[in-house]
Amino acid sequence: MKRNCFMVGFFIIFLLFLHRTLPSQETSVSITPDKSIYYLDSDDSPEFSIGADPGVVIVIEVATEKKILIDQESQKDENFYSSYYGNNAIGGEEVKADDKGEATYYLPQEAWEALTGKKDYVTLYYRAYVIVPSDDEDIEDEIKWGTLSVKNWEDAPSISVFKSQEVAKAYEHLKKAQKMYLEENYEDAAKEFKAAYDSYNHPDFIYNYAACYLKIAIRYFDFYVDLGHIDDRVSAKELEEAKKLVDMLRKAMTSAGRK
Repeated sequence: MKRNCFMVGFFIIFLLFLHRTLPSQETSVSITPDKSIYYLDSDDSPEFSIGADPGVVIVIEVATEKKILIDQESQKDENFYSSYYGNNAIGGEEVKADDKGEATYYLPQEAWEALTGKKDYVTLYYRAYVIVPSDDEDIEDEIKWGTLSVKNWEDAPSISVFKSQEVAKAYEHLKKAQKMYLEENYEDAAKEFKAAYDSYNHPDFIYNYAACYLKIAIRYFDFYVDLGHIDDRVSAKELEEAKKLVDMLRKAMTSAGRK
């Protein structure tokens, strides 16, 4: 009898230990926008497809910067929107998964316009999580992060929003140009900056185009100075003038910077 009591007690303790050591099952939440690139001149606000446990309340958050997802003090109507809490201008709503664990959410047009503003290009970061109601009135509802949602704001997925397809094309050229510029391939970078401007005539593209040729000028004037030290066809006066010109160009480059 004592042996049986001991075994029962041991079994209960083992179950308690197992319960404490096994990881708690996490509510699975998936969220996917209908597209990854949007154009303000032709597309409506994003439609999100969500998968979760049946009947749970889902919260969708969208922000113009990753850190804004967790920095409540910096959250404003123009940089953050929550489907559950809304914002100062738009009320939130309860999004629930159906019996199959599916839900569709359309970002309100007013929130979409506030987040994108009059920008040519903006990246919007998003995530989803589940609120599990508490049975105890004294305890707040529990937030559960899904396995496919984003608990770490630094890993938040994003969508790209362009003013138009022309702007999107311009930014493709811009990315190539910036890479080439950093690699000091100024000739090809200049071509890409010009192509960006031809796609969408933003003044910054021409500014950077000019900066490339300023860099090229500095490079070849430096080369001329190096030649002047070993080639007697360059007079001392010409060499001195070239040095002054290089200094002037460098100061101009420093003042201009790169947009």
